[in-house]
Amino acid sequence: LQTLDGQTLQLSDLQGQAIVLNFWASWCPPCRAEMPELEQVHQENMDQGLMVLGVNQGEQQAVANDFMQRFGLTFPVVLDQELIASRNYKVNSLPTTFFIDRNGVIQDQVTGQVNTALLNEKLRSIFP
Repeated sequence: LQTLDGQTLQLSDLQGQAIVLNFWASWCPPCRAEMPELEQVHQENMDQGLMVLGVNQGEQQAVANDFMQRFGLTFPVVLDQELIASRNYKVNSLPTTFFIDRNGVIQDQVTGQVNTALLNEKLRSIFP
């Protein structure tokens, strides 16, 4: 998928990193509500090899960019405009978050809004 700055990113590019893969859209109230916690987890753990990666579902680059700037988010985001990744991951509602270990194996999934306590609990399965 394409990042907001036009680069192509595949999960295989992130091999060796633990990943919090979050599917979201700007129109989704629970998505907006969980973004500060996702940003906090990103800031606190990125130097130790944890990647928070947002997957914007079905929106244009300008909409996703505006959302990221408005919320002061710094983790990378890819655009799933054709919903290919959403179908592959069987995402049926937003937000949906996957917790992927350093070997690329999905260890857990949460459908619905996450908070700091839940994120920290789920991170234990993928990140020391």
